[in-house]
Amino acid sequence: VIARSPISTPIRNSRFISCFTMASLSAEIIEECFSSFDKKGQGFLEKEQIGAVIRALGKNPTEKELKGIIDELAGAKFDLARLKTVLKNSKIRSPQEMDKDVRDAFRALDKDSKGTVPEAELRLILGSLGDALTTQEVNALLANFKSDDGNLDYTEFTNGIINAYPASEHKGRQ
Repeated sequence: VIARSPISTPIRNSRFISCFTMASLSAEIIEECFSSFDKKGQGFLEKEQIGAVIRALGKNPTEKELKGIIDELAGAKFDLARLKTVLKNSKIRSPQEMDKDVRDAFRALDKDSKGTVPEAELRLILGSLGDALTTQEVNALLANFKSDDGNLDYTEFTNGIINAYPASEHKGRQ
């Protein structure tokens, strides 16, 4: 259920962050975002940029979904028209569309119904299940959240990953 979080998206421009909450993206924003990744002005993006541009526009593709998009290219270029088609036709969910599933997964882990999960258990899950994160990615993600007695408040954590708050708005580790 937990795919790469938009928190790791390299774009921090507030205009793109605002896309996360938009029901539909305007052509202007899609074009501006595409252009910001197409630094050479070639009219297409490299395969390595596809996930980042889709995430910057508010979707949260899994590695499997990205592989499918790249495989569909079959040598073609990932241009603006292709990006618009992917955003329109794909079943890639936004973080907001994953909200209920993420919260339900945390409730299943919360054996004592205290609203917390053991940080060690969360680290293990993030590093081994689904689109497993690297140790560095897990550390960067969890650094934005306070751990009380080795447990994380999963409502705060979920709100953070779903809403992609800038790290400065979270309580840092103490």
